[in-house]
Amino acid sequence: MVTNFSLGIERFFVNGNRAQCVAKLLHQQLIHLAQVFIYYIKTRTPPVYCYPIATFLSFLLISKTHILESALEVFGISITSYFLGLATYVYNDLTDTNVDKINRREQSIKSQNQSARESIILVIFLFSLAATISFVINILAFIISILFIILGIMYSHPSFSLKSRFPFKTIVTAAGAGLLSLLGGVAAIGSGSGYDISAGSTVMPISTIYLAFSFAIFYFIQSPLGDIADIKGDRATGRKTFPIVVGLNWTLTVMVSVPFFILAMNGLCFNIMHISVYGTIAIVGTCILVVGFLGWISHRLHDPLLVKSKRNNIRYLNMFMQLSVLIALIQPT
Repeated sequence: MVTNFSLGIERFFVNGNRAQCVAKLLHQQLIHLAQVFIYYIKTRTPPVYCYPIATFLSFLLISKTHILESALEVFGISITSYFLGLATYVYNDLTDTNVDKINRREQSIKSQNQSARESIILVIFLFSLAATISFVINILAFIISILFIILGIMYSHPSFSLKSRFPFKTIVTAAGAGLLSLLGGVAAIGSGSGYDISAGSTVMPISTIYLAFSFAIFYFIQSPLGDIADIKGDRATGRKTFPIVVGLNWTLTVMVSVPFFILAMNGLCFNIMHISVYGTIAIVGTCILVVGFLGWISHRLHDPLLVKSKRNNIRYLNMFMQLSVLIALIQPT
């Protein structure tokens, strides 16, 4: 009996030690996962922040003066947009190591220090969390989130690798941007701050589509500019991007055509959309800044490091354009 009691005590301590070891290992894994998360927040927020801003502006277009009444919804949908964008960039990094070794050596070394297993766990977690939040907000937001996730996976997954194919890289990037802009508008629908589906009103207001399209079309500047900066690594790995397929001059032509297309769109829809004069002035001013920037950088396209350092400039101009279009479209209540 004493022997049985001793064996029981011994097993208790052995099992206790095993439980402690498992708990300690789990704790270490969670800490490392958090460190990976923080690393990507620091390194990938610059190209991602424009997505939640576009989502917020789209929400504001629908909610107007009721934005404070929907603070929880606008925060939830904005963080959803951020998580979707961040997860897409993390997954892109996981499948981009060969290109990054050429285009971004320092970042590639840091990325390699992050566990691929933990990075993919982070991608799954962020996509799942974003989908869950959007589902809680409403079904339309959930559908758009799922569509974005599908695009994000097809963009980077080796079986599809749309980022390596011309012209899908730019088209998918633009489509993803447009979806995240729409995300804000549909989140406001039926939330008590905008259109109410149950009342039989328009499910997708034309102004929301207009704003999302203006955000998407701007990526025909933003994406090719990034491709010019990454042309060395893209060419070495056999990717087909705008500057590689059509050359720098035609790529620049496509980029310069975007602000003129936005101006033409504004003029054609001025009366139909009841676009405000103040918004039109803001759009014209932003388009002048965009053309001026492209004219300045057109003489420096053969300097990838310089082009890379100016990516934030075009992101800022994109945000200015979104704000200008919002001013043009928003109607007083």
